[in-house]
Amino acid sequence: MLNSFIMEMTQELSEKIEAYIQGMLSGTELADFENMILENPELNKRVNIQKELWATLKNQKSLDFRKKLITINQELKNEADTNKKSTFSTYWKIAASFLVLIGMSTFLWLNHNPEEELFAAYYAPYPIGDIKRGADTATDDFKEIVLDYKRKEYIKVIPALERYVQQKPDNEQLKLCLGNSYLNTNQLAKAETLFQNFSSESKYYSDAKWFLSLTYLKMKEEDQTTLLLKELISFDNIYKQNAAKLLQEIEE
Repeated sequence: MLNSFIMEMTQELSEKIEAYIQGMLSGTELADFENMILENPELNKRVNIQKELWATLKNQKSLDFRKKLITINQELKNEADTNKKSTFSTYWKIAASFLVLIGMSTFLWLNHNPEEELFAAYYAPYPIGDIKRGADTATDDFKEIVLDYKRKEYIKVIPALERYVQQKPDNEQLKLCLGNSYLNTNQLAKAETLFQNFSSESKYYSDAKWFLSLTYLKMKEEDQTTLLLKELISFDNIYKQNAAKLLQEIEE
C-alpha cells in the first residue's frame, strides 16, 4: 500500500499541487481541486507535505534537509532493487519521491523567491481567539470553526466563515479571519477585495492594511506593498515596527 501511495505521486499530480500552492489555479479549476482536497484525505496529506517541503526547500539554510532527501531517495532505489524493507517514515519517502519529481531546476528556482521568504518571515495569522463571545459565536458550530482555523485547515473553514460573514456583515474580525483564510489558500484576489473594504474609521483598519500589504507581497506587487507599508509606518499601530523592517528589506 505504501509503495503504491508513493508511486501514484506522478509528475502531473505534483505539478497540479505546485500550481495550487503557488496560487496559479483560479476559477473552476481552483474550486474543483479544493473539492478534491476536501473529499480525499490522502490528497490533503500530499498537499500539506508538499507545502511544507516548498517552505523548507526555499530556505537557503536547508542544505542538510536536501542532502537527507537525496540520501533517502538513493535508499529507496536500493530497496526497490533488493526488496529490502526501508526503515524511513512515510513522510520521508513521500518527500524523497517529491524531490525526484521537481528536479534540480526547481531547487534553483526555490532559492530565488524573496517575496515568499519575506511573507513567511513576517506573516502571522489574525488570532481568531480575539473575537468577542456572543450568542452567535458560542455555538458548537463556531467552536469547530475556531479549532479548524487554529489548526490552519483554511480550506475547510472558508465556507463556514463566508456564511458567518454573510450573516454578520458588521463583524470585521470575522472578515479578517476569512481574509487570512483566503490568503493562506492563495485566493489572493478575494483576500485583496476583503481587506480593501475596511474604512479608515474602523477599529481594525491597521489590521486590514497589514494583511493587504502581505497580500500584495505574495502577488509580487512591490509598489502597492511599499505604499501600504509607508502608510502603516506613518501612524501608531501594532504593525508599525514590522512594517518598517519589511519595507527596509524590500528596498535593500
